[in-house]
Amino acid sequence: KQWYQRRVRGAAHLKNKQVLFVGDPGERISEDYLRILRYFRFYGRIADSGAGWDEKTIAAIREHRAGLEMISRERIWLEMQKIIVGNHTRDILMKMKEIELFPLINLSDSFSIEDLEAQRNKAFLEEVRPATMLSYAFKTAEDFSNLGRRGKCHQMRSTSGSLSSGTVVRTI
Repeated sequence: KQWYQRRVRGAAHLKNKQVLFVGDPGERISEDYLRILRYFRFYGRIADSGAGWDEKTIAAIREHRAGLEMISRERIWLEMQKIIVGNHTRDILMKMKEIELFPLINLSDSFSIEDLEAQRNKAFLEEVRPATMLSYAFKTAEDFSNLGRRGKCHQMRSTSGSLSSGTVVRTI
């Protein structure tokens, strides 16, 4: 009976374009801290706009955000790829920055959401690699390379740009 009730509520949430955890958000997050980034990824897939945040969920993410330090860079990068090429990217990244997730996922102060969004508006996302897209948001190749520094993140290292005449060289 409990499973059925959750399923009915979940269907209603999807119909209303709401992204919520099953049960207590803090408890779900503490079971697997990667769920923090998955929340944002699913938000980009399901929500109608970038302004319909569930405040209880955001509060739980803020409370448990330090758990992201235990997640490998590779797993974080896999989620970030999907967030960057999804819907509402600007709003999602702004919310992530607001609740201070950037330092925990190796995004520096020089990361520019505006530059990323400007490039997204110019590109055909099906043709552009997420690492290339992400590189536009950094001012230096060093900042971009730092994404993969903590832990293993071979994909990021192999797609990093190089510094040339003060700009990051990007390849598609």
